[in-house]
Amino acid sequence: MLSNAQSAVDDLRAMQAEQGKTLEGCLARVGIVRYDAFNDVGGEQSFAVVLLDSKANGVALSGLYGRQDSRVYAKAISAGQGERPLSDEEQQALSKALKQRPT
Repeated sequence: MLSNAQSAVDDLRAMQAEQGKTLEGCLARVGIVRYDAFNDVGGEQSFAVVLLDSKANGVALSGLYGRQDSRVYAKAISAGQGERPLSDEEQQALSKALKQRPT
């Protein structure tokens, strides 16, 4: 009887460890900045969003809204640093995300 209980506890510990590893890669922090990318467009319709996991890996997404066209950009984030240079707005969104406590 005792060995069955110990076996069940061991199984639960193994499952908990596996779930913990899975959660490390889940979305844990978000930073958002809205702004006017162009002088002739108001309403802060452009944006920068940073989505990070608990290890500060993720992506920066930027959308630039203009009267004639719109553009979307994506940049990888690794250990809290952009793998390519980040715009001021992307850096602001990254800073907001990094200030959050991982969930």
